[in-house]
Amino acid sequence: MSASIRTRNTRRHVRIVLPGLLAAMAVGGCAAGEDEAPPTASTDMPTVYADARVERLVDGANAGQAEYQAMLQACSEAGASTVPLSAEDGTLLGTGRLQWWITPERVALRREYWDLANSGDIDQCHFTLAHSGVHEYFDADRSVAFELPGMEIASEGPGEPDALLRHAVDPIDTELADAATSAGIERAAKTQVQGQPCQAWRSAQGTVCKWTGGGEWGFVASPGFFQATDALSESEIILQQEPAGGNGVQVTLTRFMLGEPWSRAALLPAMGDGEDGA
Repeated sequence: MSASIRTRNTRRHVRIVLPGLLAAMAVGGCAAGEDEAPPTASTDMPTVYADARVERLVDGANAGQAEYQAMLQACSEAGASTVPLSAEDGTLLGTGRLQWWITPERVALRREYWDLANSGDIDQCHFTLAHSGVHEYFDADRSVAFELPGMEIASEGPGEPDALLRHAVDPIDTELADAATSAGIERAAKTQVQGQPCQAWRSAQGTVCKWTGGGEWGFVASPGFFQATDALSESEIILQQEPAGGNGVQVTLTRFMLGEPWSRAALLPAMGDGEDGA
């Protein structure tokens, strides 16, 4: 469950692709733009921080940890030289972390995952924890993507002032929701996760619930089901995801903060370790 260097510019919004509908919407949008004035940007958006745990499940259990236990047993039966993971690393194995820091002046998006590696020879079982991920940051002057864990620059470019403008939207795109229904994605109940409102979507992949409390600042809740290789979006926050049958990617919100002040260092840490929003 390693993270690829797939950034927000590669996949700007985490949405399902429905051929024909998106093309029609694009054409319609251009036509409307000729007659309508651009929407006024919000000037009162609070800071938003979300932190979520990710696990890849097989039959309801952490797949990475199950594979590791099977390998430990095989190593023991073979009499191979074995160095197991520490207790702390064993807890991280097969998990990931998603973080969103979104402010009116700057944005950071971070995905990181912990997988199993072997530091010994081919006939040894010297297990270590492999840490991988992407930390993306942009403001009006600079955009940069770092590869984790060393925070080495993977790409950088000019700032994105237009991406910082937040326009009020309906979190649920009615046309996209209708098309999703025909594609086998059901618009389920509106609910809450840790006191935050979200819209649930149900499909053969499972159920995903996305934040609907930020429509006035441009946050949407599209029907897309999150995969570990997906880039995060500054316009969409996943509060919860449960894979169907306990097989797939599970997302569990661990923290959500609205209106908290942060320093620039929280969004752009010098070291590879993640920081909380506060």
